[in-house]
Amino acid sequence: MIMTLSLSLILPFLFLCWIIGRYTAAKLRSKHSLPLPPGPDQLPILGAALQVNTNNPWLTYGQWEAKYGEIVSCRFFGNQVVILNSERVADDLLERRSRIYSDRAEVSTVNMSGWDFDFVFDRYGNDWRLHRRLFQQSFREQKVPDYQPTQRAAAHRLLINMSNSPAEKLWGLLSLCTSSAILSIVYGYEVNTLDDPLFTISDKAIETGIPLLTPEKSMIINTFPFVKYLPTWFPGTSIVRDLMVAKHWSRLYVDFPYDFTMKKMLRLRRVSAIKPGIFLRAFGDDMKQRGKRSEHTGIPHVSVEDDVYEGYFIPKGWSMSRDPRRYPEPEAFKPERFLTKDGELNDDDVGFTFGWGRRICPGRYSASAAIWMAVASMLAAYTFERAKDDNGVEIDPIPEWNVGVTRNPKQPPLRVVPKFSQSKLEQMVQECWRFWREKPSTRCKRVASLAETNGPTFPTDPPLPTAQQDPTFDIRLRPKTHSTALR
Repeated sequence: MIMTLSLSLILPFLFLCWIIGRYTAAKLRSKHSLPLPPGPDQLPILGAALQVNTNNPWLTYGQWEAKYGEIVSCRFFGNQVVILNSERVADDLLERRSRIYSDRAEVSTVNMSGWDFDFVFDRYGNDWRLHRRLFQQSFREQKVPDYQPTQRAAAHRLLINMSNSPAEKLWGLLSLCTSSAILSIVYGYEVNTLDDPLFTISDKAIETGIPLLTPEKSMIINTFPFVKYLPTWFPGTSIVRDLMVAKHWSRLYVDFPYDFTMKKMLRLRRVSAIKPGIFLRAFGDDMKQRGKRSEHTGIPHVSVEDDVYEGYFIPKGWSMSRDPRRYPEPEAFKPERFLTKDGELNDDDVGFTFGWGRRICPGRYSASAAIWMAVASMLAAYTFERAKDDNGVEIDPIPEWNVGVTRNPKQPPLRVVPKFSQSKLEQMVQECWRFWREKPSTRCKRVASLAETNGPTFPTDPPLPTAQQDPTFDIRLRPKTHSTALR
């Protein structure tokens, strides 16, 4: 009884001392000859945590930008944070000074959700360099043409699936297109339908895990680590229950395709010069690293040493987030932002979406190629219109978002109108396959002839073939080539 009473008094006292210690340390670190960037008023211990919209934090950061400027500093439960609200500042620090701004913050929910397999969350060091190098070897710009047949097949399969599915399933089919290309490239696993078990696992892993991997979501556990040891029925432990569900799916997400590939390799038995067991162990470790996802956008950078920028002091270990304000009315759907006055594409490649510096997404070249093929194929084969209500009046879509370390839109109501019958579409897909099986020189001659006559073509790939692959290819034909897809 005495021991129980003593513990009930000592534990709260120790916890209070810990909180005061963290708060005092943060205040002492802020004592510097140069001022910190401006920021909102803050409470003791909590800092500005209560002011942030945890579901849509960029909205709060945007409001702070209007009030305090491009660089904002604040504390969240004793954690020092610098928020970059412009592409200019992010480029100056994260790109030009990437040597000291390439570390990552410790986000407790990453390990608890099982997403520590993803090297994008690794601290800046030798392990991260190894993983990055393995990924870079297979997904550098020069390797992209090797994967385009697989990406093209996924895009064409998307067209056929769209013809057999209602418009409400479009977002699921887009995810299927992306997942099928990645899983085929990395693991040799073919995904063709929405009810494929691995696609379900992938979808569930992302749905349950990604929203939990933000610094805002990990604040409670970072500040009150004892929460993870409480019973899951205890009030305030809902995030622990969510993390347990996410960990279940993340384990399946990693193990299922890996086991599939290892079994497939054992069946092939094509290695004769070395023992199969040694080969599989070596290749298996490499395969697991290459299968790691690269979800780059929205993950904070951490400085590894003190720095000064535009008269402000940025201490070592401060986390940094960003919300570029590059476009007027950023929430509005205005594709004309990317067009010149003549209706041609401008030079805005929205490169910041892939991050900055040494943490830039290593899969950006493959991703851009896959997006080009999917979008060009869909626009060639379908028309996308606003949905109508029961009275025939068009419904104005209201943008809604799924949030986490990445942000993506929820599907709005829409109508998908095919431009061709299904039999015609299947025929055109087959013609496209025959086109890409031809020799590059033959393809270039056909494209040149069709471009001159403005005839129908379906070469939906981004710049391929290129001058490096075929000296006879005329780069000036690219704009016409890409604008005369399926008619």
